Amino acid sequence: MSESIWEELTRSPLEPDPEYESTFVDWLVPLVIAATLGFAIGFAVLGSDDGAPATTTIAAATSTTEAPELPDPDPIVPEGYIDVGGVGLQAVAAYGRDGSLYVVVNQASRSDRVPVDTAAFHASHWVLEGVGNVQAHRVIESTLAPGTRTIEFRDVPALPVAGAQLLVREGSEMVVRTGCQGCGAIAADRAEGELILEGLERPYSLDSPLLIDVAPGLTLSIDSLDFTNEWGYVTWHVIDENQARIRVEIRLIFDGTDDPDRDGTNPTQLIPNHLFGTNQQNPAPANPQSFMRSGDLQLERIGELISEENQPGALIMSWSVEWQHPVSEPVELQLSDDIYLGIVD
Repeated sequence: MSESIWEELTRSPLEPDPEYESTFVDWLVPLVIAATLGFAIGFAVLGSDDGAPATTTIAAATSTTEAPELPDPDPIVPEGYIDVGGVGLQAVAAYGRDGSLYVVVNQASRSDRVPVDTAAFHASHWVLEGVGNVQAHRVIESTLAPGTRTIEFRDVPALPVAGAQLLVREGSEMVVRTGCQGCGAIAADRAEGELILEGLERPYSLDSPLLIDVAPGLTLSIDSLDFTNEWGYVTWHVIDENQARIRVEIRLIFDGTDDPDRDGTNPTQLIPNHLFGTNQQNPAPANPQSFMRSGDLQLERIGELISEENQPGALIMSWSVEWQHPVSEPVELQLSDDIYLGIVD
């Protein structure tokens, strides 16, 4: 494992390459230029023989105003980074684990942008080339390292030995209304709804694909839906002529199965397993799946056990969809052999 890889991984993702020479138009947060205020104070004390009070005269203050800062005429990303939609991206490490390949990508601000804009960058898809075209299963992010993303490629055991590259495509920006400092954030390009499933028998299996109109021209196809009282599995794909990529969440609600030890309505549910925290009965937000054209969800139970005394009166499928459309052509990120760390247990 080369020392340069660890330097890249431990370096702040929003800082430029240490070998990159800074300029006045560097990618760091622009310095706030304070207006200077010059003043001159003169005192003239006038005295008189008859004891008249002294008079003090203060000279008028003068100020100067800095000329407005002009836009960067030639914005660039730090050396070693590739410009994707105004953000510098660089693949710095790759490793295999549990039959999947993980590629670590650093982001850096372009010289005409500030880091907060970089962190808000949206990629509509990540595709691995070298063993066919494998679309990313999910993109893992962390608030502790807002400029680093780990891209997971399921069922790819190792980095291809030659010719491997990552195709990245910028997606349309999602407008977000935030309820309270990050909690209850709702994307504007998002839709949700509920529908009642026919029958109460479990195991349950969908007879034919279920089509849901998400938005004009955008349809979610639930291709398969199988579940028991404890788990579920969903496969889906999107129908859209404009190459939309979507993120899907499905919940199965056993209506009428409230936990008697809890107040209010709290029916047993099957929810995506990526939402579970350390305690299964207290799910917490986690890394969602990436935006994709097709995918699957594994569901697990939360809430009271289903029993003879705790039977549902209806089966409800709750769905929500977020979507993006690509807004640029794919950009290639080369994956060199020296970034591959091997299999990590």
